Amino acid sequence: MKWFFCTNEASLAKDDFFQLVQVSLLSAKKNTTLEPHLVYEGTFDQRTNWLQEQGVTIHSHRLSFFEDITNHEGRGALLRVEIPRLLKEQGREDKFILYTDCDVLFLSDPPLDNFKPAFFSGGPQQDKENVSQCNSGVLLMNIDNLEAVYEGFVQFIVKNRESIVERRAWDQWAYNNYFRNKWDRLPLEYNWKPYWEKNEAAVIVHFHGPKHTDYEDAVRRKSRPNLLDLFDRDPQAFKRYTEIARSYLG
Repeated sequence: MKWFFCTNEASLAKDDFFQLVQVSLLSAKKNTTLEPHLVYEGTFDQRTNWLQEQGVTIHSHRLSFFEDITNHEGRGALLRVEIPRLLKEQGREDKFILYTDCDVLFLSDPPLDNFKPAFFSGGPQQDKENVSQCNSGVLLMNIDNLEAVYEGFVQFIVKNRESIVERRAWDQWAYNNYFRNKWDRLPLEYNWKPYWEKNEAAVIVHFHGPKHTDYEDAVRRKSRPNLLDLFDRDPQAFKRYTEIARSYLG
């Protein structure tokens, strides 16, 4: 199955962010059979060259509603919205693809063939017992059905761009509001948060909130309060997943 992640030149230029990308890719290469694809907005450089050398297919693409989103972080995050349309324009016939954010760690090959979401499958946000909100950091996408509503979804995002920018929730707000009560569930282990606890059955660990690049700041209490709140839920589990992530960086 194809695995997509998305970013732009401004984000990839940041050293900490590039380390997140490296861990995601190298752990996927070691532990999965996924085929890596990157939707990328920007110029090619040493970092994109490294990604290609590692086997990543890069799709150079500019957000179709680029002018409506002025923040580069938001532009990068919202590139995932373009995946269904991009695949259709390329004549590809994938029915389902896996999307993840760039801050994940693959621990094993995710068995996905038995999941057939109407639009997409995802996991919960910070509270694993609360499934009222989907975390859009790991999504199994139904390409045909998402492409069918692509125009309406983009119009919804553009119409509500002030709310999206104000909340800085980007895709998260858009997916949860446009697809309210229309998304399917993935097992928790497919979007496991490092602050939940250690879980030997975890398939994909998603560094949602504090990243493995933030570990020292969290220990020294230099992180933002909202990140410390998450870190403090299980510092030992976070430490362990940070150690695993950093093992891919040499």
